[in-house]
Amino acid sequence: MDNLNKAVSTSVRNFYARGLYTIENGVTKTPTQRYSNKKVNSLYGTSSLSYHDYLFLNATARNDWFSTLNPKSNSYLYPSVGASFLFSEALKNMMPSWWNYGKLRISYAEVGGDTNPYESTVYYSLQSNAFDGTCLLYTSDAADDLLCVDLGGRLILTKKKTTTIIYYDLFTSYLLLKPPHH
Repeated sequence: MDNLNKAVSTSVRNFYARGLYTIENGVTKTPTQRYSNKKVNSLYGTSSLSYHDYLFLNATARNDWFSTLNPKSNSYLYPSVGASFLFSEALKNMMPSWWNYGKLRISYAEVGGDTNPYESTVYYSLQSNAFDGTCLLYTSDAADDLLCVDLGGRLILTKKKTTTIIYYDLFTSYLLLKPPHH
């Protein structure tokens, strides 16, 4: 992915003629120009295995290289694995006739992302008080990292009676936050 953003804009304050909101009518004009460039290269792989149509294993892996992070540590691998056991198929000779379908599943995944361009460097800004310079420090060499765990099951007893149970948990580490603006 290549995301190039170029913008030119002008903000206007204090107008000569009331109710006419044009650039030409503005007393104070502030032109701005913005430029940002962000690239993400990714590689993705998947694998699926099945055993006798009742035991399933799925695995994926994605590696991202982010241009917005430190080049020494801008590569991140995000794996996932999921397994399911279709016990109504594995134990079909032992299941009661009214039990149509039963499955248990578990999965684990890691996902993440980078930051906006130029937000992983040190920024300095001076406030109007000449003796009180404020340093807004933001240095992060890590990508967002989210870990997901999902446990669940599904039971279909008859055409009208279905039960689905899911437990889901999310753990966050290395979350990229913007510094507060003063």
